[in-house]
Amino acid sequence: GGEDLGAALVGGGIAVAYISHFLEEIFDVCDGVTILHDGRTVGAGRIADLTKLDLIAAMLGRSAEDIRK
Repeated sequence: GGEDLGAALVGGGIAVAYISHFLEEIFDVCDGVTILHDGRTVGAGRIADLTKLDLIAAMLGRSAEDIRK
């Protein structure tokens, strides 16, 4: 599938833009992430340094603390 193709391209040194709301796939497939909210970049970093809560909060334009409540 698409994940296999992405892995093959990245393994060959080719950058891939992978757009998804499926967080499990993001954590499985990506090394880095750029988070958009209302068309603006609101976060970016290595996926290993972020939690699902970090991603959800940024996508919603809220803080992780607000989401936990």
